[in-house]
Amino acid sequence: MICHTINIKKIKFEKISLRNTTDFKLLVLISLVTFFTILTPRDVMGFKKMLLGLTLLMGFQSIINGLRNNIGILIFSIVLPALMYIVSTASTGSPTVAIKFLYPFAYILLVFPIVRYNIDILNITRNVCDIVALIIIVSCLLDYFNIVNVYENPLLILLNNNGDATTSISDYAMFRYELFLNSSSIMFFSLTYYIKHNDKIRTLFIFIALLLTGTRANIYIGTILLVFSMLVLSGKISIKASIIIGILIVAGFFGGVLFERYLIFELAKSSVDLSQLGTFTSILHAMDSDKSYWLTGMGFGSTFYDSGKLLFVDISDFSYLEFIREIGLPLSTVVFCFLLYPLLKLISIDKFLFASYLAYLFVGVFEPFIFTSTGCFVIMMVYAEVVKHSNVRRNYMFYS
Repeated sequence: MICHTINIKKIKFEKISLRNTTDFKLLVLISLVTFFTILTPRDVMGFKKMLLGLTLLMGFQSIINGLRNNIGILIFSIVLPALMYIVSTASTGSPTVAIKFLYPFAYILLVFPIVRYNIDILNITRNVCDIVALIIIVSCLLDYFNIVNVYENPLLILLNNNGDATTSISDYAMFRYELFLNSSSIMFFSLTYYIKHNDKIRTLFIFIALLLTGTRANIYIGTILLVFSMLVLSGKISIKASIIIGILIVAGFFGGVLFERYLIFELAKSSVDLSQLGTFTSILHAMDSDKSYWLTGMGFGSTFYDSGKLLFVDISDFSYLEFIREIGLPLSTVVFCFLLYPLLKLISIDKFLFASYLAYLFVGVFEPFIFTSTGCFVIMMVYAEVVKHSNVRRNYMFYS
């Protein structure tokens, strides 16, 4: 009897130990996936894809069980990509090209192991975004104090050469520096979180990093998000007073200089606007060249003549319009509905998260990242939060 009791205890201990090991492995894998997805989205070395595959394999059972109980995510992550693959392959005749455009949808499947093992994906993302902000700000400071020039910074050179960043110094930039890391817009989520928790130092830290990326989307939307979150979403009088006083001080001391910099900045970007206008009209012209393209699209990897760039291209900066060009209006509309659905839930779950996700989706109108690995990662992240807070969660069978 004594031996039997000991054996039972031993079995229970081994089960707990095994589960903790699985928890830890998944936590490490998802943390690494987050790191490489945000910092090196082009994935030249292939680490991101390898880690994503390992994570999906490790969480396979929770994914299978989750898909059985969530028809919506099943359709979004499996059925729609399969349909898009078929339609695209029929349009282009290539059975392989569509894969690199559709594999990011596999990120959506990470919702289930994240929920099953209660992994705080938002916190992991914030930590990585802090690293991105640190790289941007420290690089600017090193250059400003003539310690390491931006063009000689080995980390920036590596990121530039791998296509993960675009960095430069220009008198036409809003704040002299343009240190744009491709996934920097994800810092919107860190910005609103730190505002929500009244973390003034980190709020300022992230906001400065957004300004130093040098892109209009990050500067303007980041500023709007900052002011809106502090004045409208925050219920703390001290935060509202701080932002109002801050705006008055900045306007009083730097208003004239900032307005002058704004005019120079916009003048420098006017050529970009003309190029984007040419791209926009070229996509519409390409779609109108054969009315069936509005139904089936031209296919992933297909090319069109971009009059804004004066060459044939296979992708443009307009995430949503480009997606319609590639896969057609009917399937695109269904995908867009899945993108917007979390907003209906987040408005009651977390208004700060709602605001940052809305800002991120809006920037995607003019940037090409929504249907990339980073975009699908963000979509997965907000879906995970929706599932975690859903009353349906108790009916899920997430067993590994």
